[in-house]
Amino acid sequence: MSDRGVILSIGSFDGVHAGHQAILARARQLAQQTGLKVLAMTFDPHPAWTLRPGSEPPLLTGLAQKIERLRAAGADEVVVIEPTPAILGQTAWQFIESLAKQYPVAGIVEGEDFRFGKGRAGDMALLKQW
Repeated sequence: MSDRGVILSIGSFDGVHAGHQAILARARQLAQQTGLKVLAMTFDPHPAWTLRPGSEPPLLTGLAQKIERLRAAGADEVVVIEPTPAILGQTAWQFIESLAKQYPVAGIVEGEDFRFGKGRAGDMALLKQW
């Protein structure tokens, strides 16, 4: 990982579909302009396994295939987070602050409907404020 910082994108990324690819392409573009690396952060297993056992969605890709597709779509590095109750119970602000302590985040690229933190309370407006 770059000591100067990373362009981060967070998500379940199941299937690494066209929307995910567009987000990673934008992150790649920003990384090339700034000399930084793209870090894709994903979850395994899907957070629904912890939040709503028994109602988790069927997955399109396994973890190894997801990582391969994320790299092919532009990620220099992929970090896999285990969605524990402690992590999923963090407020949006706590979650983003914990990431900033662990990784040199220089920018974040997400889709407009991106939500994060307990109760999915975090959104793009909160990221811009941060």
